[in-house]
Amino acid sequence: MAPEIVIGRTEEPLADRIGRVSEAITGVRRQKPPSVAAPSTEALIGGTEAAVEEHLGRAGEEVWKGAVHRAALETRTLGQSSVPSPAPSRISSNAPADSPLISSAAPPSFRAVESEPGRAAALARELSNLSFASLFPRRIDHALTLEGDLATGALRSAIERSDELATDLLAETARRAGLDAGASAATVALLLGVDGASWLWFRRLVERVREGGPVADRDALAAYALVIDLRLRSDRLL
Repeated sequence: MAPEIVIGRTEEPLADRIGRVSEAITGVRRQKPPSVAAPSTEALIGGTEAAVEEHLGRAGEEVWKGAVHRAALETRTLGQSSVPSPAPSRISSNAPADSPLISSAAPPSFRAVESEPGRAAALARELSNLSFASLFPRRIDHALTLEGDLATGALRSAIERSDELATDLLAETARRAGLDAGASAATVALLLGVDGASWLWFRRLVERVREGGPVADRDALAAYALVIDLRLRSDRLL
C-alpha cells in the first residue's frame, strides 16, 4: 500500500495570505529614503569664498613667479647687451696757449662818455629807434638830447632837461588854455589831472639833483615819463 503524503493545512485562506504579501511589498516601495540634511546658505557661501580665495592665491602666485622670471631674463639680457661707448669729447685738454678759449687778454675797458648835445642825440638814435622826441615839436632837439643822456647814463643832466621840458610845456599849456600869466606850474599840472604826490616827488627830485644828492637810473627815467604824461594830457585837453 503506497504511503500517504499529508500536506499541512492552515486555517488562513490563500487569498488572505496573498493579500498580506502584496501589502508588504507595497509598503516597502512606499518607504521614504533616509533624509539627508541640506547644507545651510552660510556653509555654501563660506565654501565658495574659500574656493575663490584658494583660486586667487594660486593665480597670484603664478603671476608673481612669471614676473620674477621675466625680470631675471631682462636683467641677463641687459647685462649681455653691448652699450656703445660715449663719443670722445671734442674739447682737448691740451689746447695751445694761444687758443681763444683760454685767451689771457685783458677784459675790455669802459670809459665814461661826456654828455654833449650833438653826441648824445646821435648816440640815442644809434642805440634805439624808439623815441618820444616827436611829442615835443618845439623842443625836439632838447628831447633827443635828454634821451641821449638817459642812454649814456648822464642821469643828472637827464633830470635837469626833464625839468626844463616840463616848465616849458606847462607854460605853453597855460597860455593856450587862457590862464593867467601868473599861474604856477604846479597849478597847471594839477589842472591837467596829474597826481599831487607825483608832482611833489618830481620837484623834490629836481631839488636833490641841484644840491648834488644821489640819483638812480629809475629816478631819471621816471622824471622823463612824467614829462611825457604831461604832454599827452595837454594834447587831450587842448
